[in-house]
Amino acid sequence: MRRLRSTLTVIAFAALAGCATAGSTPGLGERLPEPRSVFEDPHILSDQAVFGRHVALSAEVRVVAAAESEEASERALAAAFAAADSLAKLVVPNVETSEIRAINEAAGKSPVRVSPWTERIVLATIRWADRTGGAFDPTIGPLAELWGFGVEVSRAPTDAEIRQALARIGYSKVEVDPEAHTIFLPAEGMRLDVRGAAKGFALDRMKEAMLEAGATSGIIDFAGEMLFFGPGPEDGLWPIVLTDPYDPSRNFAYLLLPPGSLATSSFYDRSVEIAGRRYGHVIDPRTGQPIAGMASATVYTNEGVVADILATGLFVVSCKDGPRCTEAATIVERYPELSAIIVPEPPPGDNAQVTVTTGLRPHVIRLQRPFRPTAEPD
Repeated sequence: MRRLRSTLTVIAFAALAGCATAGSTPGLGERLPEPRSVFEDPHILSDQAVFGRHVALSAEVRVVAAAESEEASERALAAAFAAADSLAKLVVPNVETSEIRAINEAAGKSPVRVSPWTERIVLATIRWADRTGGAFDPTIGPLAELWGFGVEVSRAPTDAEIRQALARIGYSKVEVDPEAHTIFLPAEGMRLDVRGAAKGFALDRMKEAMLEAGATSGIIDFAGEMLFFGPGPEDGLWPIVLTDPYDPSRNFAYLLLPPGSLATSSFYDRSVEIAGRRYGHVIDPRTGQPIAGMASATVYTNEGVVADILATGLFVVSCKDGPRCTEAATIVERYPELSAIIVPEPPPGDNAQVTVTTGLRPHVIRLQRPFRPTAEPD
């Protein structure tokens, strides 16, 4: 296995230099190798490892847990799913018991006392909203509703409607009292929406629950967002593939990573169709418009909540400054714990340029520039 990795690393360096596809002619190129999946065979990780699946936050969660015994692994699995369910009851706006819902209903009226988990996720979203210059904003709720993400709409919003929604947005307006443990939205009509961080935050809480239950290693796949801890199956590292944003049957990157968390935002992973036109699900909270011109943004770091937030934030920052995505890459390089793979959208019939930030380059085993077909995916 070590000799194979050495050979593939040489190929990765060529890929990062811009030779990710065979020859210079645009096209799909060869399929990348598929690592053995611990979700299909948990014993790749450990003889005592177990696998389970669950539904939380309206998404499928797959977990492999390994502990000193199979019974302990099963306890860790149950603890992970319980943690995910507990979070869903707090942060989903349309759940009756949701503290986010209570905060929104009290907007412009009074502060709402919240649990430690809700306070932590809101503070994380505000902190990284500031670090991305507002490219991520947890008060995006009015815009999300306007564009039909979470509700059904029959037309695109007008410029006047977008302006009205933008007036109710602004992460810096959110008042968090760490002594009273309250959160207050000062203007009526403001709406917190932390679903852009919820899966990542859930990954962190699930990991904590698994460790407390005795897990020594494990991996969680929450609708494509991943967290992995403890020794992985490849000489202690974790084999991870990134799905091609234009063809979900293909991968465009093969990584071997130390324990951490990884999240991706992509135009095609979720969208809404309005009046026959398809819009991506990521909205720029500064302009009120859905983002165009990006294929995907993947973030790898040590916390699930940060990976989740930054994948959206970098997607919004996008690559307006050119295919090297300098602005987005600069945000990542500013923080040593962050790494990213950023893919701007190429013209139809061409391969995308791919930016890999410094910290991730040693872990890229194979990389292939995604090919955008002339006909868009359905």
